[in-house]
Amino acid sequence: MDLTMRKKVKGAIRQSCYRQGWDLRTIDVRSNHVHLVVVAPEETSAKVMAVLKLAGRKALKTVVNRSCFWTRSGSTRVLYTEASLEAAIRYVANQRTSWMKGV
Repeated sequence: MDLTMRKKVKGAIRQSCYRQGWDLRTIDVRSNHVHLVVVAPEETSAKVMAVLKLAGRKALKTVVNRSCFWTRSGSTRVLYTEASLEAAIRYVANQRTSWMKGV
């Protein structure tokens, strides 16, 4: 994804989380995948991933005429402690920082 596409995906995911009442703690949209941490205690992680992939797909279809954008898989790891949540947030932030150093 180029910068325009990444911005569209990020905005769509933010809006979707807002509409669903989910707490998007961090997001990093890369050229070929997305890292994010979402707190959605009333939902299954599989549903959260499906909803957010759909939001990203709809955003991308506004700029690219394709039918498939994401793989079927993705991490749906559930974080049970505040420490694991903070570690995941740091991981995403560190990935974003290391990627930006290469630009």
